[in-house]
Amino acid sequence: MSEEIKSSENNSQIGQQIIVNQVAAKQGNGVGTAGFVLALIAFTVLIPIVGWFLFPIWLIGLILSFAGVFKKPRGLAIAGLVISLLQIILKLFVFSAILGIGAVAGKATKELAKTAIETTIDKQLEQPASTMSAKELFAVGEKYYYDDKSYTEAAKWYRMSAEQGYAEAQYELGEMYYAGEGVEKNYSEALKWIRKSADQGNANAQNTMGHMYYLGDGVTENFSEAVKWYRKSAEQGNKYAQYNLGKMYESGDGVTLDYEKAVEWYQKAAKNGHEKANDKLKLEYLYHED
Repeated sequence: MSEEIKSSENNSQIGQQIIVNQVAAKQGNGVGTAGFVLALIAFTVLIPIVGWFLFPIWLIGLILSFAGVFKKPRGLAIAGLVISLLQIILKLFVFSAILGIGAVAGKATKELAKTAIETTIDKQLEQPASTMSAKELFAVGEKYYYDDKSYTEAAKWYRMSAEQGYAEAQYELGEMYYAGEGVEKNYSEALKWIRKSADQGNANAQNTMGHMYYLGDGVTENFSEAVKWYRKSAEQGNKYAQYNLGKMYESGDGVTLDYEKAVEWYQKAAKNGHEKANDKLKLEYLYHED
């Protein structure tokens, strides 16, 4: 009799469990289903711009799908989770492809631009120099200097441009005299052309003027004059002049010694990418730490 009762109880428990499972199946997994639906909606990932706007929907879909995995039935929740993760892979692939195409296009554009410039310069060389503008003459000088490494020819074209008052050409010609490239080294000629350019506001020329006064190249050594020219250039954002002016304040040459101003100019130079200025700032930091 007792065995019949136990058997009846077991059958009853099994029946209850079947009913519970049937109810659960009917009720479904709302969280997982919602996650699946949102994951599908956000699957515009292949259209990168739209895909990023749907990021919140994707994120909610991912969270709901993940939460739904812990409930039954799990089918849609798992599908939603897979779709959400797949979108990340696809998005990375699409953007990598776009960046790759962009890089190739950018390189091609640069090559085309370079070719166009070279073609323009070649056409300019076909016409008499007397009919060319100062800027055109300078461009020819740049080609000879940087592309052909023909410094003598570069100096010739820079001179024709410089004589028309073109500041960049005056500076380049002055630098060639300063270094003895394509012409015989001559500090007086270097100073003449660099000063003409500096007086027109060329920041590079102003920095070189400061350097010449600092070293006494072509002029009498004069730290105050060096500071004046360094400052003109530094205030235009020239990182080399900013560094040089910082050194003057650090050493007290041509100005009253002032470490705070030295640091100020070193910081500006470092911000513009001057590596030695960064080194100076590190040393200054260690000095004050001690």
